[in-house]
Amino acid sequence: MIFIGLILTSCSYNSVRVTRSIDDKEPQNETVPPKFSDFAINSGDKYEGKTAPINFASHLGATMFKTKLIEGIKEAPNFAFYYHLITWGCGTECQQIGIIDARDGKVYFADFASAEGIDFRLDSKLLIVNPIENIIEVYGNDSSKWLDGLYTSYYLWENNKFTLLKEIKATYNMDEVKKEEGQVVRYGKVITFSTSGDVRFNYYDIKKSVVLDSWQGYLWFFASPEDLNDGKKIDYLNNYIKNNQNSIFKITGIKEKDDCGYYGAGACLENITIKEIEKVN
Repeated sequence: MIFIGLILTSCSYNSVRVTRSIDDKEPQNETVPPKFSDFAINSGDKYEGKTAPINFASHLGATMFKTKLIEGIKEAPNFAFYYHLITWGCGTECQQIGIIDARDGKVYFADFASAEGIDFRLDSKLLIVNPIENIIEVYGNDSSKWLDGLYTSYYLWENNKFTLLKEIKATYNMDEVKKEEGQVVRYGKVITFSTSGDVRFNYYDIKKSVVLDSWQGYLWFFASPEDLNDGKKIDYLNNYIKNNQNSIFKITGIKEKDDCGYYGAGACLENITIKEIEKVN
């Protein structure tokens, strides 16, 4: 009944907000969100098999969205290694979310919808609904102009269902949150990358959309994974960089001690340990 009610709703912004929580508790206004790395899946668990045919009998609503689901499994699994996560519009500021298990073809639906899109990763069980970056893209940086009651929600996919972990009222800048966690955010364009895991980036001004010759005295910066002995993570990073080499990347991580020996005295380079990396164009 929850699913049918959601589908028949016009799905205006308010309807999405009302259906966000089963127990309708007021979310805590904490500004430290869960991270994809908090719910990462071992890369050794990656599904290498063929996607099973869709089991339309596994959910009463599956046949209602047959075309969308069939389209959604044409590509490889994109969420939590084993699943195809699919979205489609369900009205103004409304996106419905469906899940297909690549191993057995079973269909699942989220009992909530998004207003401003979602964010997710192949190697994580975390789903972010109404990401702050999307909200800023739609409404701008001035949070006073954002819709009242707009929340970024964080869900964990486990036991074939989503569990709400946290909701944060969208009145803050995500980059400032990262600073509170002791992390830094850098935007960059790839210069080179090596099989050892080191990536060199030119700084990029995301607001002006230009590559910078230097930033705060640094010519460019290094970025590398947390564990340089983890060959699978290094291979995953290298493949991700290689396949998106001409993109601009957002790198979130820990600022380590500057490398002041590369060019000799008087010239230092930032050295960032990567917590999260994503292409932004």
